Amino acid sequence: MRHPIKALLPERRTPRQLPGDKALFLRFRADYRTQDVPRRQTVASIAARGGHPSDGSRDRAFGAAAGRAMRLICGLYRFDGAAATADSVSAMARGMVATPLKPDIRLWTGGAVGLAVVDFASSSPGGPLLEDGDGVLAADRRLDAPADLGERLDCRGADDDRLVAAAIARWGGDAPDHILGDFAFAHWQPATGRLLCARDLFGVRPFHYIWRPGELFAFASFPAGLHAASLTPRIFDRMALARHLVQRQQPDESLFTGVARLPAAHGLEVSPSGLSVRRYWNPDAVGAGDRRVTPEAAAVEMRSRLDEAVRCRLPRSGKAGAHLSGGLDSSAITVLAARELRERGEQLHAWSFLDVQRNDVVLEDEAAFVQSVLDQEPGIAWAPVRLPRDDIDPGPYHSDLPLPLGPDNPDCAVCAEAAAAGVTVILSGWGGDEGATFNGRGVLAEHVVRGRWRTLARELSAIRRARGTAIATTIRTEILPYLLPAFVSGARARNRADGLPERLMACLSPAVSAELEADGHGGPSLYADARKNRANLIGSPHIAQRCENWAALGAQHGVAFAFPMLDRRLVEYTLSLPGGVFLRDGWKRRVFRDAMRGILPDLVRERHGKATPFPAMPLIFAEQRAMLAARIEAAAGDATVSGLFDIDQLRDQAEALPDPETLKAGLTGNATPDAAIPALRHPLRMAAFVAQDP
Repeated sequence: MRHPIKALLPERRTPRQLPGDKALFLRFRADYRTQDVPRRQTVASIAARGGHPSDGSRDRAFGAAAGRAMRLICGLYRFDGAAATADSVSAMARGMVATPLKPDIRLWTGGAVGLAVVDFASSSPGGPLLEDGDGVLAADRRLDAPADLGERLDCRGADDDRLVAAAIARWGGDAPDHILGDFAFAHWQPATGRLLCARDLFGVRPFHYIWRPGELFAFASFPAGLHAASLTPRIFDRMALARHLVQRQQPDESLFTGVARLPAAHGLEVSPSGLSVRRYWNPDAVGAGDRRVTPEAAAVEMRSRLDEAVRCRLPRSGKAGAHLSGGLDSSAITVLAARELRERGEQLHAWSFLDVQRNDVVLEDEAAFVQSVLDQEPGIAWAPVRLPRDDIDPGPYHSDLPLPLGPDNPDCAVCAEAAAAGVTVILSGWGGDEGATFNGRGVLAEHVVRGRWRTLARELSAIRRARGTAIATTIRTEILPYLLPAFVSGARARNRADGLPERLMACLSPAVSAELEADGHGGPSLYADARKNRANLIGSPHIAQRCENWAALGAQHGVAFAFPMLDRRLVEYTLSLPGGVFLRDGWKRRVFRDAMRGILPDLVRERHGKATPFPAMPLIFAEQRAMLAARIEAAAGDATVSGLFDIDQLRDQAEALPDPETLKAGLTGNATPDAAIPALRHPLRMAAFVAQDP
């Protein structure tokens, strides 16, 4: 029987001589169309044989098979003489729980302080929080190497909560720097009147708080916990909304006035004498690029560290899933996880974003690359996730972020399917581009600055051979932007006005746009220095923001996300490598490709680019022009929306969408995504999120 993913591909075409991965893709597609491949297990076929529920009824699955690894935390510390009541702390906790989930909520109150943990994994409802001789702990944590930490602390066999508490007892405010893993915690120390809080290196676990000196400190994984207990009014911060839209969000801000976000890799200490926040880890301090190592040795070590990063993120009990996009990062994680679970006698679930099936256009998505992984690794329980044709982002939206929660959102669909299958943790490849699979941004310009002319000439020629890119094009796109002063390159981008950041800025009201330009905040700066670029990218707030998005969606279903590419041991080793190992012999991400030899199918390992998963998106938007225009008018009546956006500009963008029939005539293959689509979609998401506020 024909494998279901094979039916997703366009009809066979005659392969032609093309540079790079396009020719490889066409050869692969031609090859497997002549093969008789048996049908692989999928999520749907497992359900058909009496496996996990997939009949659309979620209520039963939430109670019995929701994620076993997700936690949220909250608490408050009063300085006004009032007590922290159980009712207040309970309201905070319940304000973050989506209906119909029923996690265990563990409370502790003592005088001015109250803490809570929302635990989707607990088998002992109503159990206490961890109390020891030094204090009380509320922790959302996943430790990478608990046995090693237990050895260092003489706490062999202790659970993760006790290990965190023991680390705090040993190292105090320096404890976060000694804990490997993803975490957000608060530790109350009654003897000193001090509440110690911290967040992991990359912000995988969220942490928000309010601080009113002399009155109150309160924290919660998400702002909803603070708003639910009426601890602060729910008022949008207009400039924070604007910065979020154009991806200039600051590490310490939320989207609400009065609510701060604890930045990644920071600790916080609050007591009657005040509040202090300090950074405990900085990528600039790890000797970026200083390691002297051969490319071959670097590949071996990177493979070893990624193996361990994947292994330690697989749940100790419960099922695991993975994003499988067909790219280098997600495919490598999927293969390593599938092999590890197969040795345990367990099965990996995986989901892929693939384009909507249509009969009126022939498009190419990531199906062939996904298929190559499935063919290589038997037994993966796989399912595709697609965009709907009839409605995009209908809502409702998350309470704290502009994220649609309906089943038509592909990320939500993955979470819902995972919960229904009993999956507790979903592995994602997020963070690879900034670390292990760094694409060499600035390496060629660094050769220029340092006078490495022979190396530069060799690489330019190799890029032409490997990717079919003219040397002049490489100089214009991969060297000059890093050599020009920031104000010159920024002015060129603004004058061009066709990129996504420029289009998004144009959607904002003139007053907001002017204020945004004046505040000086921007994305991470890139230089003719690959070492500095890696440090800037891995320390950028967008890493934590994306992790928070997935945490917010996962919490709706009791499912946790984990990111092997953000393993501290892997990231610090990657940062220590010289830039030349990432761009070598014409291949970007070269050291990772070498590390994944024998792991990734050649079709994936040898590809140069990445296709958009939804090439039909421009057509779907064009077909929904009237619906999108109606949404603009509906949102325009909201005062916050009309003050944030230039409504006439949004109307013009919707009106400018092309005629669907005209678009079909020129839509083929996997064209470079048009910035006009996200430039309209992102503002409409933000407007709908704001307008739904009660």
